[in-house]
Amino acid sequence: MIVVLVHQGKTGPMQTDAEARPEVQRDFEEDIRLAGGVAGIDVLVGGHAHRGIEKPFVHPRTGTLIVQTYGYGTRVGYLKLRLQGGKRVGYEGELLKVWSDQLPPDPRVEARLLPYRRQASPIIGEVVGISEARLVREYNAESSLGSFVTDVMRERSGAEVALTNAGGLRADLPEGAITKGDVLDALPFVNNLVTVEMTGAQLREVVEQGLTLERGMIQASGLKVVYDLTRPAGKRLASLAVGGRPVEDARV
Repeated sequence: MIVVLVHQGKTGPMQTDAEARPEVQRDFEEDIRLAGGVAGIDVLVGGHAHRGIEKPFVHPRTGTLIVQTYGYGTRVGYLKLRLQGGKRVGYEGELLKVWSDQLPPDPRVEARLLPYRRQASPIIGEVVGISEARLVREYNAESSLGSFVTDVMRERSGAEVALTNAGGLRADLPEGAITKGDVLDALPFVNNLVTVEMTGAQLREVVEQGLTLERGMIQASGLKVVYDLTRPAGKRLASLAVGGRPVEDARV
């Protein structure tokens, strides 16, 4: 049996409720293309796109089974193959719901984690702020967390505009006390805040790229954007203003 594990295709939507939001879910065309282009693959387990395939997809030409779960550990992928003479003669597959709030911790795993939790708790357990509402991510739209993060970036840098990619926001911030651990969950990458000079024309290009939704909508502060997603990609921006003034292409 040949089982291939892949991590390819479009980026999975970085939002907690993506499983229940068909409009943000990705396709698995790259997996289909690979399974059809390489002979002899029995099972292809996909990743990166976080595209849950409820029942295994059978490639119509090669017979390869393609499976993939959603992100964030909400499902466990189950696949049982029936073999005869080294060949697959049948299969069963589905995505099993993980009721994490109802399952008791495995005592052996919990015991392994406990010393590390004790070491980390004084550091990442420190409360650094209070939020009156849950700050959430929206991969294909403006989000409360994206707006908050870019507002902080703009205030800290003194820039007119702040931008960050939706895929860089990896967890929501909870309502109530915010710990260092919560911040590290939401912003796990060691990024640097960088200021650059851009023309209005360049800023339009950045916004237009975000409006393709190929890599999520750009999260921004200091901009007023009017757009129409029914238009062709690259022509979705209707108007753009900074500081209450329409953006001029030559202005820096």
